Amino acid sequence: MSFRLYQTTRHLLSEEHGALRKSPGDHLSFALAFPNAYRLGMSNLGFQLVYRLLNQRDDTVCERVFLPEPADQEEHVRSHTPLFAYESERPIQEFDVIGFSVSFELDYLNVLKMLELAGLPLLAADRDENYPLVMMGGPAPWVNPEAVAPFVDVFVIGEAEGLTDLFIPLLRDYAAAGRQRSKLDLLRRLSTLQGIYVPALYDVRYHDHGAVAEIVPRDDAPFPVRRWVARDLPRYDTSAPIRTPNTEFSGMLLAETARGCGQGCRFCFAGYAYRPVRYTPPEQLEAEFARHQAESDAPFRVGLVGSSLTDHKQLVQITTSLARQASGVSLASLRADNLSEAVACAIGEAGQKTVTIAPETGSERLRYVARKHVTDEDVLTAARRCAAAGVERLKLYYIIGLPCEREEDLLAIADLSAGVARAGNFRKVTLTLHPFVVKPHTAYQWAGAAVPAEMERRLRAVGKAVRRADARLEFTVDSVRGSHVQGVLATADRRVADTLIAVHRNGGNWKAAFRETGLDPDWYSCRPRSYEEVLPWEHIHLGVRKDYLWREWQRALELDRETVDEIEVRK
Repeated sequence: MSFRLYQTTRHLLSEEHGALRKSPGDHLSFALAFPNAYRLGMSNLGFQLVYRLLNQRDDTVCERVFLPEPADQEEHVRSHTPLFAYESERPIQEFDVIGFSVSFELDYLNVLKMLELAGLPLLAADRDENYPLVMMGGPAPWVNPEAVAPFVDVFVIGEAEGLTDLFIPLLRDYAAAGRQRSKLDLLRRLSTLQGIYVPALYDVRYHDHGAVAEIVPRDDAPFPVRRWVARDLPRYDTSAPIRTPNTEFSGMLLAETARGCGQGCRFCFAGYAYRPVRYTPPEQLEAEFARHQAESDAPFRVGLVGSSLTDHKQLVQITTSLARQASGVSLASLRADNLSEAVACAIGEAGQKTVTIAPETGSERLRYVARKHVTDEDVLTAARRCAAAGVERLKLYYIIGLPCEREEDLLAIADLSAGVARAGNFRKVTLTLHPFVVKPHTAYQWAGAAVPAEMERRLRAVGKAVRRADARLEFTVDSVRGSHVQGVLATADRRVADTLIAVHRNGGNWKAAFRETGLDPDWYSCRPRSYEEVLPWEHIHLGVRKDYLWREWQRALELDRETVDEIEVRK
């Protein structure tokens, strides 16, 4: 055992405000695992909401566990210290359930690291009734759980609110049965619940050419598996229970203000998977803030979280009210087309100095093809309003390599961004260039991404144009190789699990792992697909029909064939 590891954990806990403490007793013990660093996990509102949701139950105690820092991982191995939960310092292999909350596909590799550090076999088939049940939820497995299906016993497809009331009693019965319990029987019972996917109850068959031939359920497992939707969100507290200085949002209270987005951009899974859009009422947010304030000795900032905050009709009221009570209010990414003067004034009153706007593309043409109806003038007007409200730093988010992208669309990024820089006396205007990654359950799920070499060329072209356009512009570029791997994991079938194991064993060398397992990453990430092909995620239904998404994809291709003048007429 390593005293240093426990000392690090105790220091982090000592700086938290609002952490929940419960005696284990005869409760169901649930280790809520975030497969990345503490700093990132405690910045994740969804992770924190599940933590509160489980601990509010009288029959469950939920404790947290995170991926240790690299030096601490080595110390775990050197000292033979199994991965342990923060609150009780108990090894998580002794818990009834280990539940992973995963937001990004690239964190799947960290799931394997944590299972190994905990002393658990990686494959679900190798874990019998003597091991904790391994569950997984979060946006990444919603999209497509197949890359990690062999490692996970149960997936939560959808939102946790309300669904925990259905599966926790089954888990409690299983834990209480002791030596008489049957894991297979539990999995069968869980599979009958909406929003629960048990991969062991589905067989996947493949064509000789590699594509999925069919997905066959067994033991009366449902087909398709339907997403769970929390339709009564106002019943639940949407603010993070814990504040800590050791996060990306140091000491800030995060509060969900909107869930979902009604815009329906063809590349964005959130616009499809989180339907219907739901907004938190102002009075609920104010009550949540008042409760946290009453429990705090010092002032704190509030971070309003949501996919499209400016669609909330009462956003100005919420921001203005909280700004008068908190030490500051920060809003997440804002839509340019409805960033009104009133919203800008509220941002100024809240003291927010940095604003993020996502034009997504440099040209109106490509935006229109992608069904993002934001004009260049919308972006420039939003920038001017932010400048007038005292915003000092503007961040612009662009996707490179979207389907139907042309060279002129790429170069337009520089012109639009230079116009934004001239729209106000900003201290900094930063561009984030993100390579396009195909996301299942979107209209673009049939489109292939550009191969890495072509993506690199496009990024170089944009960078050169941006440097020429305005010296004040700065830009960061997400990793092309990392995005390529993310595309593989996002569109994977179960055969990709072998590559994940190989990467885990070789210390993170994806290229070597692809070669060792004979897997062609371009075949997954860059290959266009036909409507007739059985998609690896086709047995997961998020609420939008396949034929609707296909029509949206065909509509995008039709718009791409039109001229700019024809598109202007249609607008």
